[in-house]
Amino acid sequence: RRPWPLSPRRLASPDDLTPALRQVVAGGLYLGYLRPGDALLSIRQTAQSVGLDHRAVAAAYHALAVEGLV
Repeated sequence: RRPWPLSPRRLASPDDLTPALRQVVAGGLYLGYLRPGDALLSIRQTAQSVGLDHRAVAAAYHALAVEGLV
């Protein structure tokens, strides 16, 4: 399986991260780029690609997990 592709764009704040990740994951599932069980990028890889602290990414991943999206 190939890793989940997060578009490497910078985000203005951690508040933008959860909605951005939700859009990328949901869109990837809808369009067939992602399948249930596909791997996400690591927290640190995602943090580096979006230019935010890894703790913000961990919180966003957790929020998506609570929603059952990841």
